[in-house]
Amino acid sequence: MNEIEKSNDAVWKMIEKEKRKDKSISRISTVAWAITLLVVCAFMVLTFMDFSHNMNLYKKGVTSYQSVISTLVPFLIILGVFSLIVAIVMTIGRFMRLRTANLLEIQQRLTLLEQSLTKDEDLI
Repeated sequence: MNEIEKSNDAVWKMIEKEKRKDKSISRISTVAWAITLLVVCAFMVLTFMDFSHNMNLYKKGVTSYQSVISTLVPFLIILGVFSLIVAIVMTIGRFMRLRTANLLEIQQRLTLLEQSLTKDEDLI
């Protein structure tokens, strides 16, 4: 094997290693998001159960409407923070994926250019 083939093999091995890392990160991320969504849904159910109970108390005249609305505030705060975190993480993820893809593409093109230049030198 000549040096060009060795460098090309090294590049492809690195690309395959990065793909495996991406798959692993993707699986971990999927599980983490699923658990997060499950917890948020459970909190939503508990919040709406409390809201329903307070609404029934309001209809009977036992509590004020302010008390009924205040049961929704914690859920709305958590939902807003969760949405903000998702937006930030997704923006960073998109940026990092674009940068990584561009760097790997540049490296692959440089390898192909190097191969074509050395082939031209071999022909001379």
